Amino acid sequence: MNHPENMTLQATVESGSDSGKTKNQKRAPRSLSDNFSWPGRIAILLAVVLSPWGFASVPYWAQCWIMILLLVGLGFWWFETALNKHKSQIFPYMFYLVAIGLLIGLVQLIPLPDWILEIATGRQKDIYREFSGDPNAAVTISMDREGTWHQIRLLIMGITGLLLGCRFFRTKRDIILLLTTVSANGVLISFAGIIQRLTNSENLFAAYGVSFLGFGPFVNKNNAAGYLLMCLACALGLMAIVFSKKKRPQPIHNVGQSNAQATYFQLLEFISELNARKISLLLVIALLSIGIVATISRGAVIGLLGAGIATVLIYGLARRPKNSFMIFFPVAGLVIALSSWLGFGEALTQRFEKVQLVGMSESNIRFAHWKDTSAAIGDLGPLGSGLGSYRGVHRLYRTDHEGGIFEYAENQYFQSLVEAGWGGLSVFLLAWGLAFNYFSLLLFKGNSPTSIGIGTCGVFCFFSQ
Repeated sequence: MNHPENMTLQATVESGSDSGKTKNQKRAPRSLSDNFSWPGRIAILLAVVLSPWGFASVPYWAQCWIMILLLVGLGFWWFETALNKHKSQIFPYMFYLVAIGLLIGLVQLIPLPDWILEIATGRQKDIYREFSGDPNAAVTISMDREGTWHQIRLLIMGITGLLLGCRFFRTKRDIILLLTTVSANGVLISFAGIIQRLTNSENLFAAYGVSFLGFGPFVNKNNAAGYLLMCLACALGLMAIVFSKKKRPQPIHNVGQSNAQATYFQLLEFISELNARKISLLLVIALLSIGIVATISRGAVIGLLGAGIATVLIYGLARRPKNSFMIFFPVAGLVIALSSWLGFGEALTQRFEKVQLVGMSESNIRFAHWKDTSAAIGDLGPLGSGLGSYRGVHRLYRTDHEGGIFEYAENQYFQSLVEAGWGGLSVFLLAWGLAFNYFSLLLFKGNSPTSIGIGTCGVFCFFSQ
């Protein structure tokens, strides 16, 4: 794994059979199975691009079209496998963790006999039979079977996309294609949202049956901000790939020069190495950052700043760059200047000041409903209340007047604990830990620009989300 060609993302999912290749060797001729890779790859790219434009894929019709595209991708994967006569497939470790979450959801829907109910459930047994009026009613762990089925459908889509992504995006060319597509899609989302903000139009897409949109084609500004943060992570990954490529030999500086002179020469070197590709990526990063600020989401801005600082620190420790750190100064200056000129800076400042003016009363609403629902953790058994059941569970334990319904906990860790128990929360945290481990491995141990880019993308995405 020490050879540069073996530290790409392809080597993490395939054996390093190309370690002996040299630049002078010709590539292997394209096989018949390669013709089935591109249609499957295009199907996945369409699913990735269209999902946010389908109003964040909240409507069922949008999820239906995405699932059709994923099924098309699976079909071409099977064709390719049959033509290559693969005897086995390689699955990433993350697949097994998502599969465990899917299994938990399925178990929560199975009617259980009384002797298992005594072990696996808490108040579900009494609640089901009391509200149904039937002492022999079928009891499941899930308190909201429809909500659990919906989450299972989303998990199936997620696990399918994970497998197809690992299959069709393994080489350097395919990885760059994926990162470029997601980054460009984020720029378009940012433009749509910025136009919406500048025109004060909440009904920009009203012709398509949506009466309220938080930002661009999203029903919620926080969801839009979360997606744009992932797009920004992809753009940073592309930037790391471009800047990690081998450059011409560096000039030898005078050992006796001062720090100011050394910085000046480094700045000149950085400017001399700029080209159209690097300048375009800098603009993309700036536009995505402005789009995140334009969402006026406090959590997203905190995530942007926190993830940016963490990524710079980890990247600096891993790669020890000399001139690359200078890209953050012009980008940060451009983001601040344009955000202030467009008026987003003032609006965001007012959002943060609002927290101080209300004396944390807005946050206390969340803490109050977390406190109410926390009683369910001990009452509903080790496997929780069922995926997607938070809305109903909170209403059972609510102590104040119902002025609004909390469909989500607005805290994924707490919601995982309520809906899937300690086991589900452990799987969730283990998935985050596994992801960070491999991103760090690519960033610290990778010798190729592709592995460094994926590592940078993953670290920013990890901290921002």
